[in-house]
Amino acid sequence: MTEPGTAPDPDAEPSEPSRWARLRRPPRLMVLGARVGLVAAVAAVVVKVGIDNASSLRHIHLRVAPAWFAPAAAASLVAGLCMPLGWRLLITAYGPRVARRATLRIWWTAQITRYVPTGAAALATRVVLAAREGVPRMLAGASLPIEVAIVVGWGTVLTGALLPDSVLALPARLGVTALGAIGLAGLPVLLRRAGRWVPRMPSPRPGREGTMPLYAAESWYGVNSLLRTGAFLFLAAALLPVRWGDLALLAGAFNAGAVGGLVSIAPGGLGVREGILTLVLKGRYGFGDAAALSVALRGWDLVIDVVWLTAARVAGRRPRT
Repeated sequence: MTEPGTAPDPDAEPSEPSRWARLRRPPRLMVLGARVGLVAAVAAVVVKVGIDNASSLRHIHLRVAPAWFAPAAAASLVAGLCMPLGWRLLITAYGPRVARRATLRIWWTAQITRYVPTGAAALATRVVLAAREGVPRMLAGASLPIEVAIVVGWGTVLTGALLPDSVLALPARLGVTALGAIGLAGLPVLLRRAGRWVPRMPSPRPGREGTMPLYAAESWYGVNSLLRTGAFLFLAAALLPVRWGDLALLAGAFNAGAVGGLVSIAPGGLGVREGILTLVLKGRYGFGDAAALSVALRGWDLVIDVVWLTAARVAGRRPRT
């Protein structure tokens, strides 16, 4: 620190905030560039494959088996409860506690805004609503990327474990699975380091008080991933001729598309998830049927989102006094 009225020493070491401000700009640009590149690559491949398979788009052979819609709806609705409960435990790991009804209202109100470009609306909605329940704004805002990282971790584990070798080579599958598992196992350590290194970033509570809720939150997010995968399998069975041998391919394709949509800049992963899902499944079902299934999945998710948002808003109402 310099005395008042004296010029700063040009040879002095930069302060921690200024050093961090200088170091974090390139990674941000690199991450943004990678996300934009992912969207562009998926779009280019889908357009090219779509042109090469234009005839199949005119011959879509979906057949409806209504009996499979019931288990698909049940799995989707239960999965919609797991994500808010996981977020609640994530917040608990830092100290604040949020009531269950308020948790549903906050999480699902923010979730429905994820289709707004840039994701700013989802972040702002979560921050504002959580602050009313006593959650610090910085923590509420940080919980969104942490949540996305956990879901991506589970998605990569399931992608590597389920995709057949014909789609993803075995060494790549093992690498993807290991990367996701290591990230999930080391999450408490990573968050504590982030609390020390990132300005204003909160840190989880020390010891088991912070670690156990984090792992419990991961478990809820993992159950959500499994249930959503099962719901997709039921939805696919309701629209396409699914054989037992297709289940691993469908489940792996679903999780690969989910990961791609989450890490892209597209609002709600719109277009990216559908593109990856179509590219992985076109060899089995044809480009037209695979694309139709991906579009049906997006519509299905939107209906489930509206149902849960309505239920959460009703449950979150406070009786008048």
